[in-house]
Amino acid sequence: MVSSKINQTHHNLTKMNKQFYAITLDEAIAQHQKKWISATALLYYYLRIRLAPGWKMTLHQREITEKLGIPKTSFYRAIEKLSADGLIEWEAPSGLVVSVPRMELSPTNGTQYLHPILWSQTKTLDWIRKGGKITP
Repeated sequence: MVSSKINQTHHNLTKMNKQFYAITLDEAIAQHQKKWISATALLYYYLRIRLAPGWKMTLHQREITEKLGIPKTSFYRAIEKLSADGLIEWEAPSGLVVSVPRMELSPTNGTQYLHPILWSQTKTLDWIRKGGKITP
């Protein structure tokens, strides 16, 4: 009896660590338009959707700001913030070349974790997805 409860608890914890919702770029843009997420979070989602860790991509500011619907100043502020927080790496040989570093591991248990800059926005989105109901 005790063994089955332990197994069920382990199963529930394993299930909770899985990602069940993958955001699309269109959804992220819509959430930004509704002011649910910042321009920084939107640009971060754009890069994470388009790039695998370690890949590089040249960003053209005008193209990205038009696609995402963000001002030029917000674009550069987001690049600066994401770079300062270690979420992206960039260089500017000809254009702005960015890459997403490999996923960070939690220092406590070695699992992947969401960077603190996006944690509160992610919790807000989870709350909205659950219909605004507080669940344990």
